[in-house]
Formats: sequence, structure tokens, C-alpha cells
Amino acid sequence: MTTCTDGPHRGIDNAYGDLKERREKMDAKFDSSAALGVMNWIESVIGEPVENKDDMTTALHDGIVLCKLMNKLKPDSIKKTYTGTLAFKQMENIGQFLTSLPPYGVRSEDLFETPDLYEGTNMASVLVCLGQVKRVQAKHDNGETVEPQEVRQSAALKTCRVKNEPVRANKQWKNTGATKSKYEHAGKDIANAANPEDAQDGLYGDRAERKKQLDMKYDTKLEAKIREWIEAKTGESIGDDFQEGLKSGVILLNLMGKLGHEVKVNVKKMPFAERENIDNFL
Repeated sequence: MTTCTDGPHRGIDNAYGDLKERREKMDAKFDSSAALGVMNWIESVIGEPVENKDDMTTALHDGIVLCKLMNKLKPDSIKKTYTGTLAFKQMENIGQFLTSLPPYGVRSEDLFETPDLYEGTNMASVLVCLGQVKRVQAKHDNGETVEPQEVRQSAALKTCRVKNEPVRANKQWKNTGATKSKYEHAGKDIANAANPEDAQDGLYGDRAERKKQLDMKYDTKLEAKIREWIEAKTGESIGDDFQEGLKSGVILLNLMGKLGHEVKVNVKKMPFAERENIDNFL
């Protein structure tokens, strides 16, 4: 019997300790037979074979198949699908798919988060979401009334990694007086928003713990050496904040230029331009 795998374990490969244990438990919830059924359903809807369909993570990773699926279920839901290899644009494909689901009738609390699929960290959540899409489609096909669902603020923030913005506790709900009960069906990360003191720089749950672990490994002496080398090569000052100084990608591309590579720098102070610079550097 053929089954569907859950693709490369990006989340486990980059995790350790308690975080790795939790990721492994999430993977254990992944039903490969159900995944293959969902992939077969997707093929039937879009009317074409899906490459690597036995590996759900790889097959859906760039968001192209998901955009095709949504436009078949509800034409013109997604106006433009990116077919290139830039990471942030592929994540935007996934984000567009997620944003189009509540108007189609899928509840916001049934959505996965963009990194769940793109980083392969929670494919069980992706499978649950696609299962809900399949059920809603069956209702549409049977002529049942399917009400558009509210796009809650918490659901919109599930694609925040596409914009490279941290989840901030005070942005979880438009109604700042929301009680804890309103978080009960919104998933672990959103539930944790009721306790901002548990956050790590605006992150919650697994991501907060992972960031904490990575921060503990950060080598400030190595940063100082790299900073000195970059500034000597480029003649530019990074500033006091190493991350802030490099995040636009301009200095990184100027560095590559000094090292003899032909580069094109986008100097617009816009998030998409900064991400484009970083992708070009990589």
C-alpha cells in the first residue's frame, strides 16, 4: 500500500532538547495514509498530477499547488502566483492560500501557519487544514450553504513570517479586552498570547524557546570580528545593532561587490526590497 511521507524534517533537523521532542511528537500525529488521500484529492481538483505527491512537504513547499487548488475551488481567489525560487515569494504563495480560506468557509482556527509547511515543522497541522478544505468543498458541491468565516486578527498573523514581522502580543486581537476564553480554539501559539510575559521578543511557544536556545549560543566575540572585517572591506559602519545594520541587505551586497562579485542593490527602504537584497546575497 502506497502512503505519503511528511517530507524532510526541517523542524527536527534544526531542533534540539525539549523542542526536538515536541516536534517529534507532532510528527507522530501525521497520518501518511490520510496525507496521500488529500494529495490525490488535490490532483483531482486541479486536474493535473502533482510532482512528489508522496512527499507532502516537498510537493506543497513553494505554495504553487495550493494556489492552483484555491483558484479551482474559488476562481480568482489568488490573482498572482509566484513560480520562481525566492524563499519569501514562495512563502507569500502559502500566505495567499491561507488568507483565501476563511472567505471560502474554512474557520480561522483550522489554518496552519506558513512556517508549519515552509519549514516542515508541523505537517500534521497542514494535513488537518487541508482536510477541512476538502470537507468544505464537499459541502459546496452538495449545494449546502457555507457561510464565509471571519478573518480574525489572529488568523491574519499566522502568515506574519511572510512579512518577516514578529508576532506581538498587543496585536493578537483588535479587541484588547478579549478574554482568555476567546483564545481556546486558536491554537497553542495564539493561546500563549494571553500571557505576554512568556514571550521571547514577541515570539511564543516553540519559536520562543528555539530563539532563547540560539541566543545562548550567540558568540559576541565572533560578531565583533565579523563586524570589523565587513566594515574594513566596505568602508561602511554597521552601527551598534548588528542585526539592524545588516537586515536591509545593502551592506551585505556591497560586501559581495568588494569581493569581486557583480551585484544589484535595491536601496528602497521597503521590506520586499530588503528581502530581495538578502536573497541575492545568499
